[in-house]
This record gives sequence, C-alpha cells and structure tokens, in this order.
Amino acid sequence: MKLNELIDDILALDSFYNYLSWYERCWLHLFRIDKVEGYASPRIASLANFVHETGWKAPSRKPGQDKLGYYFEDEEWHNMDDYPKDHPEITEQIKNLTI
Repeated sequence: MKLNELIDDILALDSFYNYLSWYERCWLHLFRIDKVEGYASPRIASLANFVHETGWKAPSRKPGQDKLGYYFEDEEWHNMDDYPKDHPEITEQIKNLTI
C-alpha cells in the first residue's frame, strides 16, 4: 500500500469516528504534501496499524445538501453518522485501540 493511500484511508476512517484530534488530522494533510516532518502520533499510528492489519478501505463518499455526508455501500447511500452503528465490529475495534 502506498503512503498516500494509507493516509487517505486513515483520514476517511477518522471521518467516521473522530478518533484523531484536529491537530493530528492537519499534521497528516501537511505530511502528505511534505510541509512537516517527523513521526506520527501514537493515535495516528494506531489507526494506521488498524487500516494496514485489517485491510480496511474507505467506501465512496459524497457531501449532502443537508450538510451531512453519505457513504456508498450495499448499492445505496447511507448517512455517514450511521457508519459506526452499521459496523459494530469495526466500532468495537476502534474503541479498543491502544495508544
């Protein structure tokens, strides 16, 4: 997996769970375009490990006119806020990540 693809998936997963801080999300965006250097935070590293180990891939997403986002799965669009309850196994794993 390429680094930029991993960063995309980390940010996408975080968009469903808000696991990372605002600073960590910004750091990932800046790291991707070579504006910062250094090591990822433990929280970023734990999401990266989760994505890598499970092979999690971001579903297609789109913004909504009602300011809500949607993700595409099972041939239909779902509210992004529903992702955690639609995927309880992933939600439980995210809750149990260790940093």
